[in-house]
This record gives sequence, structure tokens and C-alpha cells, in this order.
Amino acid sequence: MACLQLAIQLYPDSLLGKYRVHMKTACNITHNFHYLSGRGDTWIGAGYYSTYNCFRQHAWLDAFYTALRGRIRTKDWYVIDVGGNLGQEPILAAMHHFHTYTFEPFPENVESLNFNAAMNCAHKRVTAIVKGTSSSVGTLCFKEKSSRTRVSHAGTGVKMGKSLAATAKCSLLLNLTTLDIELMESFDAQRKPLLLKIDNEGSELATLQGASTLLATQPPLVVIFESIHGLGTYKPCVALLHEHGYSVFSVSASDSYFAPGETPIHAGFKEQVKTAVSLDVYAVHMPTLRTRPEFSKLLGDMPLPGVI
Repeated sequence: MACLQLAIQLYPDSLLGKYRVHMKTACNITHNFHYLSGRGDTWIGAGYYSTYNCFRQHAWLDAFYTALRGRIRTKDWYVIDVGGNLGQEPILAAMHHFHTYTFEPFPENVESLNFNAAMNCAHKRVTAIVKGTSSSVGTLCFKEKSSRTRVSHAGTGVKMGKSLAATAKCSLLLNLTTLDIELMESFDAQRKPLLLKIDNEGSELATLQGASTLLATQPPLVVIFESIHGLGTYKPCVALLHEHGYSVFSVSASDSYFAPGETPIHAGFKEQVKTAVSLDVYAVHMPTLRTRPEFSKLLGDMPLPGVI
């Protein structure tokens, strides 16, 4: 209750969304966490993000952070979240005492994200950066579609050059950055990245291309990215991650990207979550997993495949 009152004081204009809660008993996670759907997410249909609708990714992340408890010092690591949306993933990381840098280009979503972090007493460990990520710095001309879909702020975006003569045709101008730039300018140099999540509606490959220095010099142990059918980005993303020492797999048996036997799937994980709605692909940095003692036995405790 105290955190809710604090959130209202800090962000009084965010009380326009619908109240949601992920129950730990329904989602098989360690903590209950609460959030408002937010002004920027009027696209959410009835039942979507509902009280008991749990994402496979959230259960996996909670299991991952739980397995690391007592094995690493949380203050030595941080999480990078691309596509912050309502703040579910950053809040989950913060509840396990990891600081998260989350990128969300839509200001209305950032308002909701900050409110939700405060409502869960997690705002001091969540840094929202009001930018999108890509392969280079720039500005995105966002044009909203007349009809909403299940994609937040459904619309199209065109990256703009120096000339902004067409800005009158844009619903919104979104600022873009790269993770390599933020590595130098925003991330805590005294800590290391533990996990990178990318879910930015088809810009996953461009985000990875803008993170070459990060992946080469400070590779997160785990990279999670959403792969959307029909965009042709899955294979280039996997190839790029393979170059940096990652092994790629999925926990979703329904992911048709993977041929039978191509990638291992944790057999017991399907029973952990009641609803699976994402096409999330997981990549584990094998050199880090093998050489760092705090991670060396992680596969025995986690729903990760035995690929060593």
C-alpha cells in the first residue's frame, strides 16, 4: 500500500490504465507483481495481460534469477531490457535485486513503466531510457495505424535522415540509440551485463547489430529476443549470436523456426506456465558459462538445455 501511494504521488497522471496483477501461485514465479495497463496501451484487448495470463518468458526469467540467488552478488551485475512496454521484465529483475536499464521510445509507455516500478517498490532499480534501439543513432517517423492490433502502439516506422521535412506526416518522432553507445554513456561501468532482452517488434536484428562492442567485450550471459514470423530476421540474429559464442535454443515447442532436433527444449518447462503466447528465442554465451565458476553449474539448476 505504501508503494502504491508513492507511485500515485510520483506519477499522478498514470492512473488511467486498468489494474493487473501477476499472481505467483498462478504464474509459478517468486513474487506477486502489479501493474497498470497504462494510457499508451489502449490496444490491450479483453483478457490479454489479464490477472492469470502468464507469459512463458516471465516464468523463465524468474527461474533464472532464482537459480542465481546466493551464487552471484546482484550489485555486480545489471540487466538490459529493450522494449520496456509496461515494465514487467524490468520489475521482475528489480524484485530479484538486479538493476535494469530499460529502453522504451513511447513517452506514454514510459509513464506507465515508471508508475508500475514505483507501485512494486522497484523504482530505484529501474532506469527508463526514453529511446528505441537500432544499428545506428537516428530518428524514427512513427505513423499510427487506424486500427489497433495486439502490438503496442500498432503502426509503422520509417527511419529518417537529416531532413525532417516530412515530420508533419508522423504521429510521433522517436529517438533511436545503440546499445554500444549506451554501454559507454549510460550503463554502470562498475557492473557487468547479466542478461539482455530484446522485444521491439521487428527491430531485434538492428539492435544486435548496434551491440557489436557489447557482445564482443562484455557479452551478457543470456540474450532473449523475439522472433516474428515473416520478417526474415531469425537466421541473421542466430548467425550474429553464433559469431559471439552463443548457443541458441527455444523453450517453446511450437516455434516452427527450429527443425526437429535442431535445438533442445526443456521437457518439463511446458507445465510451468498456463499460457504461452510469445516466440521468444534464448541464447546462452557458452564461454562465460564454462569459465566463470558462479555460472558453471547453472545448467543443472535451470530450465536450460544441456548443451555443454
